[in-house]
Amino acid sequence: MKALLFLLLAMLPCYARLGETVEQSIQRYGQPTSNGDQAQDCKILIFKRAPFEIIANFYQDKCVALTFYKRQANSDGTLGEENQPLSDEEIKGLMEQNSDGKTWGQPTTSEASDCVIWVRPDGVVVTYDKNNYWLMFRRNDSAFSAYSTAIKEADKKQKRDEVKKETNGL
Repeated sequence: MKALLFLLLAMLPCYARLGETVEQSIQRYGQPTSNGDQAQDCKILIFKRAPFEIIANFYQDKCVALTFYKRQANSDGTLGEENQPLSDEEIKGLMEQNSDGKTWGQPTTSEASDCVIWVRPDGVVVTYDKNNYWLMFRRNDSAFSAYSTAIKEADKKQKRDEVKKETNGL
C-alpha cells in the first residue's frame, strides 16, 4: 500500500492539463527538451519528468493532446530511449489525476490495434497502446480536429515540396 501511495505521489508533477497554454505547460513541467512548430498554429513540446517523457501537442497555444511514455532511468539520471509498459496502477493514477472531476467510462479494447480506450462524459479520450507502451490524453473536439487537419496538410505540403525539389521544380 505504501508503494502505491509513493507511486501516485511521484506522478503528481505529471498531472496533464489539456487546454493549458504553452507557457502554463512550461511552468508545470520545466523547460522542454525539444520543441518545434509542426504547422501553422501547431506546436509540439517534449518534456522529461522521470520516469516519463511527455509530448504535448498545441493548437493555437492550447494543449490538445498529451502523450506519456515511461522510460527507464539511466545511471546518469537521464531517461533511456526504450518505452516501458505502464502498470495498471500507473495508468489508473494518471487517469485519476486527469479526470477533471469526471468519471471515465468503461474501457473498450480495439482488437485491431491492441489499444484500450476510455472516454469521459465531456469527450476527452485516453488511449493506452499495449504494444508500444504509450498513454495519450486528447480532446475530442473541434480544436483537436483542426490540429489534426493542419498537421495532415503540412505533411502533404512537405511531401509536395520534396517531390518538387527532387524533380527540380518540374
